[in-house]
Amino acid sequence: MTKAPNAGNPVLPLPFPVREAPPSRPLAGLLVAALARLVILWSMVGHGALFGAIGAASVFPLFSSGLLDAYPADSQPITTGQFLQILLFVAVFGVAGLLLGPVGKRLLYHGRKLRTRNALAVLEKDPRPPVLYLRAFDDDALDDPTLVGPLEWRQQRYEERLAKSLSRLGPVICIGTPGEKASEAGAARIYVDDPDWQRAIRHFMHQSAAIVILVGSSAGLHWEIETALAEIPRSRLLFFFPYVRSRSVPESLSQRLQMLAFRGKIPKSVYLQMDQERRARYEDFRTRYGTSVAAALPSDLGTEQFLHFGMQGEAKFLKVRRPLISAGARYIQKAFTMHISFRKSIKPFINKINDLKH
Repeated sequence: MTKAPNAGNPVLPLPFPVREAPPSRPLAGLLVAALARLVILWSMVGHGALFGAIGAASVFPLFSSGLLDAYPADSQPITTGQFLQILLFVAVFGVAGLLLGPVGKRLLYHGRKLRTRNALAVLEKDPRPPVLYLRAFDDDALDDPTLVGPLEWRQQRYEERLAKSLSRLGPVICIGTPGEKASEAGAARIYVDDPDWQRAIRHFMHQSAAIVILVGSSAGLHWEIETALAEIPRSRLLFFFPYVRSRSVPESLSQRLQMLAFRGKIPKSVYLQMDQERRARYEDFRTRYGTSVAAALPSDLGTEQFLHFGMQGEAKFLKVRRPLISAGARYIQKAFTMHISFRKSIKPFINKINDLKH
């Protein structure tokens, strides 16, 4: 059991005991991340080599039969045996890279987890009121299923994207999942015993600049939402309704192959399942908390993902903003409908919270 420090952030000292957080190992995290990038780079080169091998195999018969002459007069043409040896090497290199891609991305994320700092260390150094992130523990692993940008090495989780965008308000913190051996990347975690978690949540709710809730389904999250609606000014609350790949609906082999070949390409059937889950979460939210909210909740979620409350308590959606590439392409490929800019989409909420601080 760790004694909460009495320095730095105004939420400190904490009026409840906290558990020891998983150790942060930044050097090991950097080494693992460096290895992961080499593996991912191999995978990227392997993809290109594999496609090159397929192209070479398709045109080599034309050269070997004399239909195409690409050899200088004084050079020795490559034999079929030599060509097959080279082709086999390139194909093995490419297939190995294709298979190692997911391994590299997992290693990269593990390296990020090893470098994650716990919430106490973050709060001691950052004097701003924190942003409290609430979710069901089962949703910790939710990936943002949309396109990986050209400067990104791996798919990110929703929590990571939210935490990065919300960090402009203050340090993003949450209660860590009991028993986890390494903290997840994203919100900085603080660990408490089961008898203390509600007291911890209440303390952070009243001390935080904003409360952001990834809407899901668990008894603990339902209590947190009910408590936030009852005790916290609505203007400080932001609800997020994610696209979620349902765990109860198995994916077909063709769907898996499509998503393996190009992570940004979500088959239409998978997109419809994810959209249905997003709408189901919102409908459950309306059913459970509609009577607790003074203002009427919008009946249709549409393509929106963020719900907040105005200064007069009125419930309204934040219009999702999309990167330029997906703004037009989404009419061709449904996956782009899910591809949003978190920073731009929640900017009105952040501006509102900053106004409230002053």
